[in-house]
Amino acid sequence: MPKVTVDFSDVQDIEPLEKGEYEATIEKATFVEPVSDDKYPYINVELTLTEAQGGASKCWIIWSLSPRALFRMKQDFENLELPADAIDIDYDEDTMLVTEPELMGMPVTVVCDKPRVYEGRPQSNPVALLARNGAPKKGQKTTAAAKKTTTAKPTARKFK
Repeated sequence: MPKVTVDFSDVQDIEPLEKGEYEATIEKATFVEPVSDDKYPYINVELTLTEAQGGASKCWIIWSLSPRALFRMKQDFENLELPADAIDIDYDEDTMLVTEPELMGMPVTVVCDKPRVYEGRPQSNPVALLARNGAPKKGQKTTAAAKKTTTAKPTARKFK
């Protein structure tokens, strides 16, 4: 049986993003199904910063589909000029990547509040996404999305 030895003596800390605005690109948006019936699905949005800040080159925003938390997703959709009344979210059942709306590759500005502490470690605290100059408008396809349409369509599932 294979074995991996992990040496924790060289664990590296990454400085969290300070309060401010940072240019980024949506690397991917992953649909995450709940682990129990009393939970709601959510979308984990992975953002890659245009310029690394204090060692940090990525941050994440979570859009919960809980009715109590939809305000955050709705505000980000409005900021990005995406439909914010009602929307069908398509995702690939194999990879769980969101395919509609087309988010991957979208340039954004990430608004961070002061870092928060989670399990004793400071973490970046992204609170909103804003459209960035050159960001696609409603219905406009990104370069990455245009390339995607030439490949075979994966099995997709809608969540409404």
